[in-house]
Amino acid sequence: MSWTSRRVLQTLAPKFCGALRFCGARFLCKNPTPRPSPKAALQTFGVLLDIDGVLIRGRNPIPGAKEALEMLQQSDVPTVYLTNGGCESEKESAERLSDRIGFEVREEQMVLSHTPLKMFDWLHNKHVLLSGQGNIKEITQAYGFTKTSDVEDIRRAYPLLDMVDRAIRYEHLNVAPEVLPPVEAILLLGEPVRWETNLQLIIDLLVTNGSPSASPVSPPREHIPVIVANTDLIYVSEVRLPRFGHGAFLLSLESLYKKLTGQELIYTECLGKPYLTSYQYAEYCLNQNNGSGMSGNLKSLYAVGDNLDTDIYGANLCHEYLKVFHNTSGDNSENQLKHSGSQSKQSAINWLPEVRSIESILVQTGVSTQDDGKPAAKTEGARFLHRDTVYHPHLRKANHVVENIAEAVELILKQEQESSQ
Repeated sequence: MSWTSRRVLQTLAPKFCGALRFCGARFLCKNPTPRPSPKAALQTFGVLLDIDGVLIRGRNPIPGAKEALEMLQQSDVPTVYLTNGGCESEKESAERLSDRIGFEVREEQMVLSHTPLKMFDWLHNKHVLLSGQGNIKEITQAYGFTKTSDVEDIRRAYPLLDMVDRAIRYEHLNVAPEVLPPVEAILLLGEPVRWETNLQLIIDLLVTNGSPSASPVSPPREHIPVIVANTDLIYVSEVRLPRFGHGAFLLSLESLYKKLTGQELIYTECLGKPYLTSYQYAEYCLNQNNGSGMSGNLKSLYAVGDNLDTDIYGANLCHEYLKVFHNTSGDNSENQLKHSGSQSKQSAINWLPEVRSIESILVQTGVSTQDDGKPAAKTEGARFLHRDTVYHPHLRKANHVVENIAEAVELILKQEQESSQ
């Protein structure tokens, strides 16, 4: 962080300092040891921070990240870390981020791409296939899921389905297969390690309605529900060359399914940025972190990110939704609301937001850059968005462009100070 940025932040911080202390949510963002302050100072604004490209790059902290987070904490600004990362628990993610930047991040502040699944109680008692890596069974069990299988379970139950790797294609033949009930839904939580196995077995389940013991005469007209977390096509880590993300796996799955069946793969719900369900959950968590945990105090949000196609597009899309919901956008509000909401099917969720606006802030330490002197292009960036995301060029343009997280926090505190005068 530059001397100037640090000096400005130190000047602005006392304006917002109060007795706020973070307290855990009692429902979705549960913390077994909440510590509410007897003198809670409720803020009317909150901050959503992306992680990769904003606070860290791979294993390394971005300069100024720790100091910027300290200023938000000293100013008692409720903060949530809204990331498309996943395949780990919120506790693991918070601990890893804390270690890398040297600043304590609480578990209840983490909203990963799959965290909103806590709200999906209509899925919790179904037999669900999980695709991803890491301890995804334990993660979903903590969310309330009671019957889950992963791709390895399917391989053991149907040992002749996975034929690609010759070294392991017959390894389960001499083992009594586990009897699995039909799979009732599929959760795509993140990119798997063995793409070919996951692609094959997921499509097997889709074309057989979850029971791949026999070949169907024709694919079902409606396949079992598919819920996806994180549709990012690419991301940037410590190497500047873009890496394939979960969206690349989804593109492969969609293409193969359509090639095989002649039909489109249909997603019941998409989670993560830029979809509305994740912003709904983030609003809930911000309210839980804002003093008393009561909703209704936060009126505006700032979303800081490095990716125009997820962080910025999602924040601007959510702002459009909020404008229409609160009836401030003028004519054709009903049609605009429907169009804004089309980014997420909201199959299980009825969001009644109390936040009224979101301002997007792009930092130039990660994936994207933006030339403020150029109008938003009609096609630029559309190819990086997921197939089901309707592209609008103006939603890909940030409200503010700054160099790094330090300047972003400086901008937020200065703007809030001026608006309160």
